[in-house]
Amino acid sequence: MSPGMPSPEQMMGMIAATTEDEIDCGQAFELMHQYADLVDSGQDAAALLPTVRKHIEICKDCRQELEALLLAIHAGD
Repeated sequence: MSPGMPSPEQMMGMIAATTEDEIDCGQAFELMHQYADLVDSGQDAAALLPTVRKHIEICKDCRQELEALLLAIHAGD
């Protein structure tokens, strides 16, 4: 198994926790700028875009993308 890859047990848990209202990485990426702007402006991004919040909680790559985007926003301040 590659480093950083979930174990088979973790993958089964993730599959079992899947719900119909989930989005994939592409959909999350499309909303990432909007989500980051909401976070940056102090609004409740999680309440306004709950599917994005849920996705970034379970997806390391998208979470890192959001963190990088927020850093870029703050670098422009």
